[in-house]
Amino acid sequence: MKYKILDLIVFLALFISCSKKADFNELIDSAGFHLERVNRLKTGYEDSQEVRELLDKALKESEKAVELRPESPEANGLYARALYASGRIQEAYGASVVCLRADSLNSNGNLAMGNVFRRTGDLEKAEFYIERAVLSDSSDLYLKYSLALLYQERRKFFDAESILENLLDKEPDNIRFLYSLAAVNEEQRDLVKAERLFRELTEKEPENPDLWRSYAMLLEKGGDTAGSKILYFKADSIEYSLNNE
Repeated sequence: MKYKILDLIVFLALFISCSKKADFNELIDSAGFHLERVNRLKTGYEDSQEVRELLDKALKESEKAVELRPESPEANGLYARALYASGRIQEAYGASVVCLRADSLNSNGNLAMGNVFRRTGDLEKAEFYIERAVLSDSSDLYLKYSLALLYQERRKFFDAESILENLLDKEPDNIRFLYSLAAVNEEQRDLVKAERLFRELTEKEPENPDLWRSYAMLLEKGGDTAGSKILYFKADSIEYSLNNE
């Protein structure tokens, strides 16, 4: 009888341990999936209700994973990213520190830490961490995209353009990649190439007033005031229609 009770205790302990491991892995997978969906849906000029709901899920899931395993680099890295995306910068920094202390090459932790330094204006440190994130997981397109945005901010336009063109080779219909490439060319004063890209953007999303305004500003910068007025009017008309549906 004594051995049966001990066997039962051992079985229950193993069952609980396996259940927690399964729960942890499910939380990690789900949080990562929801953050990826945020990347797919979020643009530089709008945050939809869907994006906010996905981010809320990722935040809750990664937080729960941290509760299950407080020192886990996987959990803290995802939690840091979700915290940063939610505007909780100081907490994101703390989670990144815990993550990188356990695994200095964790891609999520390095990305979150890089974004924190980018937010605080230390672009050199931001570049160090985001480059390390890309080196840790070169298959993640949105890690590379984050690095391209940072290069653009640091005025390393050739590097930013090279990454963005490579990303568009893989996903030619990605609006975020296309928009950023147009912006990089605009900043380099390659207005001909930038105009071609903005024309392509408005063909892909003809009901987006922000894209038409960006296109109008480009024409205005190039001295085509008549053309820019037409596009500004088009943007206002689209926005009016959207607001009065």
